[in-house]
Amino acid sequence: MKCIKQNIATVVKLILNHAVSSVYSLVLFLIFYSISESRFVAIGSVISLCFFFGLIYSLMWHAGAKDRNSYYFKDIKKADGFLLMAVASLPTIITNVIACISSLFASDVDFAERTVDLIYPIFYYINYLFTQSMYSGLFVELNKGASGISPWWFLISVIPAIVIGGIAYLLGYNCFRLRTLFGIKYDEEKEKIKNNY
Repeated sequence: MKCIKQNIATVVKLILNHAVSSVYSLVLFLIFYSISESRFVAIGSVISLCFFFGLIYSLMWHAGAKDRNSYYFKDIKKADGFLLMAVASLPTIITNVIACISSLFASDVDFAERTVDLIYPIFYYINYLFTQSMYSGLFVELNKGASGISPWWFLISVIPAIVIGGIAYLLGYNCFRLRTLFGIKYDEEKEKIKNNY
């Protein structure tokens, strides 16, 4: 819990970045769909996912590096990045869970038509067009159309962001940059001064 209190600003940034990435990917999806129907929508998804994961990596790396050098260093665990990402993904998880649960109870009964059958499409399209639109192009390509996509796919698609964010936090916590794998050096002291940690 100490990690979440320390990084509440990062959680807010992650939620905002998720929203921005969703709008960006929706625009890409619509552009590719209008040009080629469903032939190239997967390319738009890949571009928007790279953008989305890049933002997550950057924010979580800096959160991990900041926590490593914080006053509460002993209270923070290396795996707290996964918890931090799970908290930042709560709005998406909630909308996905509602869509998945309501899909189980959809039926032709009169009561269901006025309740569950009304709720399901709302939350399904919130996920499809907004919260998880980064994946929509890929799912359209895999399912050969927009109508047959299971809401469970959108729920499962929350996992990669949590994993990437948790790993980025670990790398930041250990002050390890991915660019060092490619032989690109950097001045660690300058980085610390620039980022105030």
